[in-house]
Amino acid sequence: MVNFTFLANEKLVSLRLKLLTRNFSTLYLT
Repeated sequence: MVNFTFLANEKLVSLRLKLLTRNFSTLYLT
């Protein structure tokens, strides 16, 4: 159970990072 939650958290963090970088890139471009 802990492993599953850890994996889910990792996926969430990576997704959030991807979104953040995308937002930052768009902000930087405009």
